Amino acid sequence: YLYLLANAYPTLPVVVTTFLSPVSVMALRRATMPSLPGRPQHLDGAKTLDDRINLIKLLSWEERDEQNFYRAATNSFFLAGLGCWIAWVPWAWRQEDYFSSKLEAVAQDRGAQ
Repeated sequence: YLYLLANAYPTLPVVVTTFLSPVSVMALRRATMPSLPGRPQHLDGAKTLDDRINLIKLLSWEERDEQNFYRAATNSFFLAGLGCWIAWVPWAWRQEDYFSSKLEAVAQDRGAQ
């Protein structure tokens, strides 16, 4: 269906990428989010060994969570770019003659003025 709109909206790949990239970041982020460990009962003064271990687990979870976010963002933008290539490069390849004739017509109009 998007191929039918490409003649009327040649900037559609940019619009699709702009709107689908954040959605794909959120979806991949949700899929790769690590499970939250148990919180220590006393954050201000972790006195027991269990509280200290839970605090270290929480800190390492935050680092894994940050790493997963950047991994999800990288993968989603890569997939969005790959999707644009798969959808729009073949269309542009098939329309090359049409684009060339339009470009020549515009150049002739500018030369005539």
